[in-house]
Amino acid sequence: MKKYTAYALVFLFFISFTCGCLSDGDEEKNGNTVVFSMAELANDNHQYLDNVTKKIVAGFNSLNESDTLVITDSIGDIYYQSEYGATIVQLGSADAMSIEDDITDRFKTGDTISITLHIIRVVFLRQDPNAEVIWTFDIETFEEGWDSHNNFLVPIPQKFIDHA
Repeated sequence: MKKYTAYALVFLFFISFTCGCLSDGDEEKNGNTVVFSMAELANDNHQYLDNVTKKIVAGFNSLNESDTLVITDSIGDIYYQSEYGATIVQLGSADAMSIEDDITDRFKTGDTISITLHIIRVVFLRQDPNAEVIWTFDIETFEEGWDSHNNFLVPIPQKFIDHA
């Protein structure tokens, strides 16, 4: 049980900067457009793990399903990880994002960039690999960085990043 709780916490760490708040179903079909720096985005999230109900909820306080998020920030560090086929882009002094393929020829440290993403809500079940316990995950995340077949994060396609 402790191993799976640790697994769930690691998963929360990875999604903590890619999640939005839960939708109440009343948002407009096109949603709102919100502009954040990466630090603002990182400070806007919440997460909850309930060991009794076996539910993990993670999201943002200011974003809803169908919103468009524009992250505008300067690159603090950028490097390509060939073993993963992705470029890691640290924005400002906050957290990093994974971008598909090698973009280090187009973007450099100090560049101001804009990443446009769309918020989706995903609810899925995942079984604890060490026990017969099934956890429910209820999160909002970036449509462009989510593998809906495997219910996991993937690098964001580079077409969603541009110079600001």
